Amino acid sequence: MRRHIEQVDGATGEVLDGVLAWVARRPSPAFGQRWFMASQDALDWLVTHPELSRGEVMRVFFAIVAQLDFENYFRVAQIDVAKKLGMQRTHVCRAFKTLVKHGALLEGPRSGSVRTYRLNPTIAWKGRTTEHKRELERIRKGNVVAFPGISL
Repeated sequence: MRRHIEQVDGATGEVLDGVLAWVARRPSPAFGQRWFMASQDALDWLVTHPELSRGEVMRVFFAIVAQLDFENYFRVAQIDVAKKLGMQRTHVCRAFKTLVKHGALLEGPRSGSVRTYRLNPTIAWKGRTTEHKRELERIRKGNVVAFPGISL
């Protein structure tokens, strides 16, 4: 026995040609529009590391995380970070260098007069899970520096 399903217009009684499709509404993100996911192991390593857990480095780190773009890119002038945090530019510069030295930030190309950075994907990720898995696979293959606090 073959089933035949029809759609009927409730107002006119007319049998409608075509296919009825139901598409579920995508749930809104629990955290609003701005979010990222993070490795608790990496954060634990960060807060216990003698150089990375210093106040100015942590403040800059969280300022970076708060401004992440998709796939962990970050393009903001250090002077703007300094103004936002009420810090001296030299202290922000030193914090960036410390984060790069320990692999938390990866340096990217210059965009005009501003250097771009990328938060190491083994620490946290903003973007699609499939892209994150792809990045972690690149790290496993040795194409990207793995963050020291994480075992892949």
